[in-house]
Amino acid sequence: MDKLRALHYLKSAAAERSFSGAGRVLGVSVPAVAKMVTALEKDLGIKIFHRTTHGLALT
Repeated sequence: MDKLRALHYLKSAAAERSFSGAGRVLGVSVPAVAKMVTALEKDLGIKIFHRTTHGLALT
């Protein structure tokens, strides 16, 4: 995993409060953002976001 890219995706997802917003800003697909952030969470062993039907919230 490219950790620098993962952090960039994480920053965008946090700013947009959604994976879809981050994907739009970054010009990548929603699954690409979600997969990268999920992999980063798994690698760090922590949950970074609370996922809800209304978007994302930082933990």
